[in-house]
Amino acid sequence: MKLLLLYTLLRYLFAFGSGVGSGIGLWSWLRPKTCPNSKPVPVPVTDVGNFVVSDGSKYHFLNDMLEKVTPAVVHIKLYHNSTRLGRNVTMTTLSGFIVSEDGFIVTEAHTVVNADQIKVELKSGALFDGNVKFVDEASDISLIKMDAATKLPFLLLDHLTDLRVGEFVVAIGRKLPHQLDVISGLVKGGAREMDLQNSDMFYIKTGIVMDSANFGGPLVNMEGKVVGMNAGRVVSSLDGAIPSFKISELLTKSKEGKGNRKYIGVKMMSLTPALAVELKDIVDDFPDVTSGAYIISVLGTPAEVAGLQRQDVIVAVDGEPVMSTGDLDAAMKRDDTLRVVVKRGKEDVNVSIVPKEFDP
Repeated sequence: MKLLLLYTLLRYLFAFGSGVGSGIGLWSWLRPKTCPNSKPVPVPVTDVGNFVVSDGSKYHFLNDMLEKVTPAVVHIKLYHNSTRLGRNVTMTTLSGFIVSEDGFIVTEAHTVVNADQIKVELKSGALFDGNVKFVDEASDISLIKMDAATKLPFLLLDHLTDLRVGEFVVAIGRKLPHQLDVISGLVKGGAREMDLQNSDMFYIKTGIVMDSANFGGPLVNMEGKVVGMNAGRVVSSLDGAIPSFKISELLTKSKEGKGNRKYIGVKMMSLTPALAVELKDIVDDFPDVTSGAYIISVLGTPAEVAGLQRQDVIVAVDGEPVMSTGDLDAAMKRDDTLRVVVKRGKEDVNVSIVPKEFDP
């Protein structure tokens, strides 16, 4: 009966041009089944056109790297003391990463300096108190210390001399203790942007569109080493990270006890001629300057109290020209009151700012 059915169906398939392949497929369905106790005959690799069957493990290099790196990526909760409610309330959250086994953490400076309380949460869910030890507002990096009784996993910093345009990098953040935010991309930009050691443009340009969960987290290469701290979009064409050599500088200063504990509560970056050209295209009435400290955002006292505004350009402090954020940072360490000249549109505005100092 099977043979008659096979014969009839094969004639039908060939008549309508379905080809030999359909007949073979049908025969494999109709043929007698293999004995349950029979063993399959191994097929030599040469019989399948030299294709090598893989278990896929060689394609898991990103997963393997993330498994090693992510235990050192932390979730940071910032609290503000609400006088109305009589308790601390959550102000915001961000990411950070551990850089030493005794619990030093790197994250953004402009956010944490205004917090009344800091909690650091690990991948395991363990919660620790955190204290800001040092800040570098010029580069927007802060160093937080968490008190842990055991040694912690930490990340190594890479040398930027090895970083190349086109290199594959991964931005990591910890949105929640058990929820990672991982975005990959390529380092991009010309030689000027990548010549970071000799430039005031302290950013690594990447092709990554950052999520807020990535801010403060590490930008790592495929070896799992930190090449920068995720900074997000600061101007229209600049999604990137603060380079690892700036993190190394802050760590060195902290070990020597020379780190800065003063802040004014802004996110800023050095204004360069190239950045000024771009800002003139996207900012209404941008002042006619090509250097200074460009204010990206004002996030609280004391800058807010002094009247500093977003998109201001600080061009002088205490009678001295400000060519970059480094000049403002140096004045902040030196003086108790900053008398700054701000370019705001076509106006020159004089502002007095009294930096705050946090207790380490």
